[in-house]
Amino acid sequence: MLILDRFEGDHAYIEGPEGVFSVERALLDAQAREGDVLLLLNGRYVTDEEATSARRARLSKLLGRLKR
Repeated sequence: MLILDRFEGDHAYIEGPEGVFSVERALLDAQAREGDVLLLLNGRYVTDEEATSARRARLSKLLGRLKR
């Protein structure tokens, strides 16, 4: 699974199975946000909307448990 970690200038940092790596920001969809699950398609990183929604819901549920 590839997760968009952060943006720094013209680079995006992506967390993958091998660790964090950087790519040119231009290789991502313009609407990509930090925390999105990404897919590599035809040399570009696109947001996996379904996986991102599921991940955000799971993390929100975990955070809710911590706040109790």
